[in-house]
Parts: sequence; structure tokens; C-alpha cells
Amino acid sequence: MIKPMTTVLRLSPLLVLLLAAACSGRNGTPINGQPTSQTDQISQPVAPPLPTQSHDAQQPSVDDPQKPTAGRVVSDKSYDLLFLRNDEKRGTYTLKVIERKFDKQIEIFESVTIESDRKRVGYQSSVVYSAASTPVPLRGEVSTTIDGQPAMTGGVTFADGKIRFECVKHYRKSKDKPVKPPKVYDKRDSPIPEGVLLFQSALATIGLRLLPRDGVLENIVFVEFPDDIKAPELINFKTGYLLIREIPDKNGAYALRLLDVRSKELVYHIQFDQEDRMVSAEMFGKFKLVERDDAAAENVVK
Repeated sequence: MIKPMTTVLRLSPLLVLLLAAACSGRNGTPINGQPTSQTDQISQPVAPPLPTQSHDAQQPSVDDPQKPTAGRVVSDKSYDLLFLRNDEKRGTYTLKVIERKFDKQIEIFESVTIESDRKRVGYQSSVVYSAASTPVPLRGEVSTTIDGQPAMTGGVTFADGKIRFECVKHYRKSKDKPVKPPKVYDKRDSPIPEGVLLFQSALATIGLRLLPRDGVLENIVFVEFPDDIKAPELINFKTGYLLIREIPDKNGAYALRLLDVRSKELVYHIQFDQEDRMVSAEMFGKFKLVERDDAAAENVVK
């Protein structure tokens, strides 16, 4: 079936996935993996409950554990996707987060739609994390479409320090035509880089659990789904990143930043209000998200 979706036509991480090549994969050396405060050292963070982005949202228990998406909806919001340089709208972005207590998991759904004069590009992904004190990814799915037709579908699972994935290529961008028959790629027992695995779609949720207050977390591995399959990779790992949670201002608002240590590139900058709600975001120095007036209200899937 999101990673991310971003890159100047490399469309690699989430929104960049579908628009422009901003973040190219670079292999780096992990640092030490321990968080340090901007004001003083802090110990390994203990994750608080996920903040519910609603003043009056109910938080009932799961009704049907057999339904994979049953649980408490932590957030369900839509954003406009704009060019940073001129505020021109390029599409829409939706992020939905569900916390499931019956299996102690957090599922993150992400979708992006890009409109242009020539094509309509879509990207959808879901990533499941364990709801542990230090969340880790368990599995993920991603799909892309061009003018409503499938371009790529794939899935990945994480276990015992390794990943397994399978993906299907339906469309060849270089020739602008479908692949017949669709080409299947499969890979098993591929090693995972050491570090804290953080999907692009998980930044605004899992990032706050990793850093429940202001501080810095090293040894971040930035994980993204590519928008197209370049055999045999479905998933990209980018090591050597820092996650930084800034000190809140007098109103309680603060920012979460993702920084590439080697290039000093600010990859992601997310602005939150005093209730931990994502208000806006800037990605890869090229795009930004602005909350829509008609953002979906939180509810509970049943």
C-alpha cells in the first residue's frame, strides 16, 4: 500500500517523494544514541501517553480487536502542501495516528496528493510502531499512483535486527508507461543500521515520545519509502541525524527539528502549539505544510 514522499523528482521521502529531490541518501557513522538536554543532561526518556489533539475527544477502549485500525485516534489532520519559496500550493497532505492498547501498537497513516498540469500523483503509507518507552517500527506499507493508476506497492517487516520486504513495480517513469507484467522484487534478512529508526511520517508522533521535553537525541536513522522502485530497494536508511526539541516559548509553543549531522542540512522543522498539535512544517528547504481550515476532527475508528 506512505515517506515519506519528498524529493525534487526523485520523490524519495514523503512529500519530496512526489515533488523534488531534496534529500539524497547518505551513509554516516552513528553517534551514541543517548539524549542530551539543551540545558542539562537528561536520562533516557520515558515516553508519556500520546497527546490527543482534541479538547473534547473521547478515548474509549477498543471495540473490536480484530479490526487492524481499531483504537483511539490521536490525530487526524489535513494540510496544504506549498512551495516554500512562493507559497504556491502543490497538493494536500494528511496524517492520521491511531493508538491501539490491545496490542500496544501505534499506527501512522500518511497520504499526499500532488496536482500538476500533466499528472496527478498520489502517495499513501502506513507504519506500525510498538508503543514501548522507546518505540521501534514493526512493519510498514506504501503505494504510489499516477493519474489514479498504481505505480508501486510494497511492504516491509522488521524483526531481529533485519528487514524483509517485497514490492511490485507497476509503472516505469522513464518511459511513462505501465510495466507489463508488473515486476516483483523480494528481499529477506537485510541488516538494519544501528540507531533509532524514525520514519518521516512518524516525526510528529514518535519524535515527541523519544523527546518528551526539550533536548537532543543522537544516532537517528531517518527512514523513508521511495516513490519509485529502483531494484531491489523499497526502503532507504539515512544515518547520522540529530533530533532536536527546542525549549518552549512563553506560550508553550515549540519546534522539533531533524538535522543531518554531516551536511548540517535542516531536513525537517515542525512547529507545535502548547498542546503538542502540529501547526506547520518545513521539509528539505523546499516545501512546507500549513494546517487546513477543514482539517478532519478526531474520532474513534469502530
